[in-house]
Amino acid sequence: MQKVRKLLVITIGMLMFSVVLSLTVHAATLSYWYSDKDVIGKWETSPSVWYKKIDQSAAFSFLSGLIHGADIWNAALGTSVTVSSSNSSAPIKYYGGTKEQLDALNLFDPVATDDLGCTEYTDTSYKGTHTFNGVKKSWYLHKKITGYVVSRTDMNANNYTKTASHEMGHAMGWRGHPSTEHPTWVMEQGILENKTLSTGEKKHLSQIY
Repeated sequence: MQKVRKLLVITIGMLMFSVVLSLTVHAATLSYWYSDKDVIGKWETSPSVWYKKIDQSAAFSFLSGLIHGADIWNAALGTSVTVSSSNSSAPIKYYGGTKEQLDALNLFDPVATDDLGCTEYTDTSYKGTHTFNGVKKSWYLHKKITGYVVSRTDMNANNYTKTASHEMGHAMGWRGHPSTEHPTWVMEQGILENKTLSTGEKKHLSQIY
């Protein structure tokens, strides 16, 4: 009887140890951090992007902005993100239109009058924490993203390209915005025209890919 009990205890102990191992999440020490939020994300495989351009105005260069954004982030992260209007099952979906057109979709909260774009993480999976200078940084796997770029009368082609590239950065895992002011960074907020990723922006996200 004692042998049976001892065997049972050993068996239960081994099972508990295997459960603990299965719950262990990946963690790493990060070398860079430039975001104002302690969260970061990534994709397990390169996602595709589906887009719907509601405002058909030629001045609203929404598509070229998304393509440019995919190109620069692909180069930075080693991914192969594609942009298409036909793949409606794509995990990333972006809509482009005026405030009124976007509000009419009833997919998002009412667009603020000063809004340029938005990215919503509609399906993510928490994986654990990394650390930077001893500070924990939560990280997630992305599964589904939905967002938009607003067509506005005070925007030009370069503004749209920067905005779309900015939103693509959020979609690829950059949560929050630069922790200090960087007027030439794509991930800086505002009506800006910069379309080239800085070394810091690349390092921030590529270190977890």
